[in-house]
Amino acid sequence: MSSSGKTPTGEITDALGRIVRRATLPRFTDRVAERAGTALDRSAYALLVRIADRPSRIGALATIVGLDVSTVSRQVDALEQAGLAHRQRHPTDRRGWLVVIDPPGRRALDAHRQARGEIFHELLGDLDASDLTTTAGVLSRLAARIEDVFADESGDELSARLATHDAGDEPEQAMSSTTF
Repeated sequence: MSSSGKTPTGEITDALGRIVRRATLPRFTDRVAERAGTALDRSAYALLVRIADRPSRIGALATIVGLDVSTVSRQVDALEQAGLAHRQRHPTDRRGWLVVIDPPGRRALDAHRQARGEIFHELLGDLDASDLTTTAGVLSRLAARIEDVFADESGDELSARLATHDAGDEPEQAMSSTTF
């Protein structure tokens, strides 16, 4: 137990909760946008991250982000209106459409990733290299463990299969894929 009376696991849980809450506050996202030189709301950022490497159907995006298809469809409409993404016909399913990132969307996403990285670099600036390496390793292992344990419940495994299939791969390949 620490001096706060919490177990190390309790302190980690509390710290991660505070990080997630603070990093999604408008003040934080506004600072990222200011530094990036372009505004992206949370939903735009989340969708651009998912389509940056692989175009996806709206249904697959909805599964990935855990929202209703109609909500994601409206968010994709906003991306299209902003010139950040577009819909294109699925290459093997004429009934289907894929959401594809456009060059301005990629530039905005890259700028936001760069700005987030700079802000976290500044926030972590007082840690020595050993502490940073240890923290990075622990957080990476925790993230991988969470992904492994909750993949089925969160839809991540399903969404990976859907995203692979959306890109035009054969269904057998899509069903064996578990990563983006």
